[in-house]
Amino acid sequence: MIAKVMEATGGTFREAVLDVIANDTRGVVLARHEFERHVRTRGYNTAHIYRFEGGRLASFEEYPEGLYAFDEAWA
Repeated sequence: MIAKVMEATGGTFREAVLDVIANDTRGVVLARHEFERHVRTRGYNTAHIYRFEGGRLASFEEYPEGLYAFDEAWA
């Protein structure tokens, strides 16, 4: 997945971690994604939700703060 993101952004994709909350079974990362695409700087805030079982990653979900900003950034 990250290879496709880096290719689509010409290697300019950056993720800044704003906050992390975690326990034994779940983790939440609040982040800012920024990159260059179609000669413009694009960006949006997002939340990554991780679920762990048996010490391994069981699931991952991403929830952008604003779907319009997310759609515009990747259009």
